[in-house]
Amino acid sequence: MRSFFTHPFFAPVFLVALYAATRLFALLGLPMVFDEAIYLRWADIIRNDPSSLFVSAVDGKPPLFFWLNAVTLGWFDNFLVSSRMISVVAGALAVIGVWRIGALLYSRKTAALAALIYLSLPLVLTHDRLGLTDALLAACVIWTVYAGLHLAKDDAPSWRWAVALGGFAGLGFLTKTPLLMFLALPVLAVFLYNRPRNIALWKRLMVSGAVFGLLALPFLLHEPDYIFPHSSKVLHHKVPLLDTLLAVFTFDHPQLRPHLRELSEVGLLYVTLPVLILAVVGAAMGLRSQPRTAVFMLMWFFLPTAVFLIFAEVAYPRYFLVALPPLAILAADGLRVLMAHVNNALQPRSPLVAGTAAFALGVACLIPAWKWDLRYLAAPQKVAWTEIDHWQYVRYPEGPHAVADAVNFLKNESRKGPIAVFLTFKLGIPSDALYLYLKDQPGIDLYEAWRPISFPHSLKNAQEFVAVSSKYQVKDRRTVSVQELKGRRLYFVSSLRMFPLDQTRQANPELRLVKLYDDIGPFEVFSFAIFEWPSEEHPVTASANSRS
Repeated sequence: MRSFFTHPFFAPVFLVALYAATRLFALLGLPMVFDEAIYLRWADIIRNDPSSLFVSAVDGKPPLFFWLNAVTLGWFDNFLVSSRMISVVAGALAVIGVWRIGALLYSRKTAALAALIYLSLPLVLTHDRLGLTDALLAACVIWTVYAGLHLAKDDAPSWRWAVALGGFAGLGFLTKTPLLMFLALPVLAVFLYNRPRNIALWKRLMVSGAVFGLLALPFLLHEPDYIFPHSSKVLHHKVPLLDTLLAVFTFDHPQLRPHLRELSEVGLLYVTLPVLILAVVGAAMGLRSQPRTAVFMLMWFFLPTAVFLIFAEVAYPRYFLVALPPLAILAADGLRVLMAHVNNALQPRSPLVAGTAAFALGVACLIPAWKWDLRYLAAPQKVAWTEIDHWQYVRYPEGPHAVADAVNFLKNESRKGPIAVFLTFKLGIPSDALYLYLKDQPGIDLYEAWRPISFPHSLKNAQEFVAVSSKYQVKDRRTVSVQELKGRRLYFVSSLRMFPLDQTRQANPELRLVKLYDDIGPFEVFSFAIFEWPSEEHPVTASANSRS
């Protein structure tokens, strides 16, 4: 046990091999999910128009992930891989950071166990394999904490760690603004591990703040052409902070109970009961043997957990990813204590039996997480998800999988002759996903121009219409003559969440429904329909109408 987890070669090699296998195998097992479509679209815009570096600000999102994706789009043939590989690399950096924090605060054995537990957690595995911002944020948070701990624990605070702290925090803020809450942790570390009156340390923290400000300021100063309603560049979604806190204290918070229920599902499914028990053991033992470190770990866990429970509109499981590193470290120290106890108790009988029993205990504690991971890698649609993640990621036949069918349908139609596809301004699925898959397809012209309620009822009588470069660049618009559509069959893709089917048909009586993807999830966010504009030259037959 001791030789493996403290070995300078075998432990890192094992962790690297396990990480690579679990992150790279069947990386495209899940189809494009809703937010991936938006993020890839932003990356594509940035890649083709460097003046749009802050295009994501229209939705209050910082740009770092999309800048990186704009670069990686040129590295891979599959644009979905280009996005997900950023999370794979970020997840690897997070595992290294967990190891380093475990070694700094505990021991090499705890560090190796913490890295193993962290990379094995189902919630971590899932989001290390998706092109979302959460894995990159988790990595930035971990390294921000590591730099802050180094700065606070050093007898002679280093300018190098001061710059590193500001840099990691600034990159984290440019990934996702919830990084701001974690700026409290380096300050907490000063009070736990150093002297609050250490003027030299506070000077270095001021340097950290200056570096952070230099990185964050361009995004904060940028004024987008417009911003989506209820969005904010700092809070992302505008939240009435005082009213929300008052609702908690008066037991009148409408979302707190469902959020707690969601958190319990996350704990049981994505963290697993053995790891939760080990974390409690590690925290209890730590409060007795290393109270300052245990308090720091618990604050790291409870701070983001409480913030998301109270202030999030919807408590998506991925939000809690940033709370898992301290949980993994506490669980690792709890497991180390239990394995040492088993080993010491059986050592007089047989060193081999003692080592084997301790090893078996460690394996047994991780079996539930590994079983989930293996099932996910083999068939993600069959694994046990929380209700909201099942709706987001794997609904059959609706959800993200509908995009593949729609893409194939429109590609097949384009092979019969040129077509024009009109997309509504709905974010994500279907419009952004269809744009990405069809933008380079021969025989297909794409127009982000269709508002079913205000678009001309009949293109026969219209002379022109207005199209924009993208829904995120509404000031970059052009007037398109209807003559440009001559000889093309016209298809219209509508989000049913924005424009209900009956309402769209009433406003556009000449349209005929040819494809319907009707999702019945809690928000019906994936529901969309494809219409064709019939003409004498290209009539639509009754057999063309279908429901998928």
